[in-house]
Amino acid sequence: GREAVVGEYVEFTITVVNNGPSNATDVHVWDTLDAAFEFVNATGTYSRVGQRVNWTIDKIVNGTNATVYLVVKLVNNGTVTNIAYANCSENKTDVPSNDTNVTVNPNVNLTIVKTSAVVNASVGDLVNFTIVVTNTGLSNATGVNVTDVLPYGMAFHDASNLVEYRVYHGTLANGTEIVTWHIPMIANGTSITLWIMVNLTSNGTFTNVAFAVSNENRTNVTNGTNITVEPVVDLVINKTVNVTNVLVNDLVEYTITVTNKGPSNATGVYVIDNLDKRLQLISASESSYDNATGRWTIGNLAYNETVTLTLVVRVLTNGTIPNFANVTS
Repeated sequence: GREAVVGEYVEFTITVVNNGPSNATDVHVWDTLDAAFEFVNATGTYSRVGQRVNWTIDKIVNGTNATVYLVVKLVNNGTVTNIAYANCSENKTDVPSNDTNVTVNPNVNLTIVKTSAVVNASVGDLVNFTIVVTNTGLSNATGVNVTDVLPYGMAFHDASNLVEYRVYHGTLANGTEIVTWHIPMIANGTSITLWIMVNLTSNGTFTNVAFAVSNENRTNVTNGTNITVEPVVDLVINKTVNVTNVLVNDLVEYTITVTNKGPSNATGVYVIDNLDKRLQLISASESSYDNATGRWTIGNLAYNETVTLTLVVRVLTNGTIPNFANVTS
């Protein structure tokens, strides 16, 4: 026996030996092909009806042999036995050949393509990925598992769950979320389409990869798609004063609070508060406040974090004195 793969061509050699003692005339040889074989060609004088191939040999002299060849294409997987038969005018008993076994392995070739309609998004967005798995092989793919491993920054929201598929959503020990679809079969030359929706929880550039494997081919095929997620911050600034009516030379206390309502962490945060020239800075609660430029450098501000700056100033002259602060990141 031998091994081959669906789609390959196999040549059978059929040799009829006349062990005598007389010559054999009007020799008939035939081979009925299994459904796993598709006839391609043969040598000698032959005819074919369906899966049966018939040869006619005028004479095989005592002590000699005659050989014909048969070429078939393998169209189904499995272990297939092929037997040829012969008889002649002098012996009408059908004589079988020895068994020839061919183990035909399935020909499965899975490809996977993962796409997203967007390549740029923001933290908090919901993004849908489409996964197309195609079997370009000649055999059906069975027991297909398609797995999507979500990177940090993406959280599972929803996924396609067709009736004939079993979908598993779980979390690995390291916190990574995975989604696996169990697909009974993808016929040769066909595709299935899946989708997964994720919530973007962190900014950065992420690669989301999906894998496919089947019973016939345990080698994972992979495909990924990149998405750049921009941070989303909502900075809220509040400024209060401890008094609204004062006398010249009185001290006034301004309190500035900045809160990051997120959902992302903020970087490069600073506040500009230029004091009116009728105010003299006495003290600042944060050393990162520069009175010359009016800039309070905060730097990083985590989601839901609040920072406070207190400025104590002296009133140098009378009048209505406005004071504004602006925050930027």
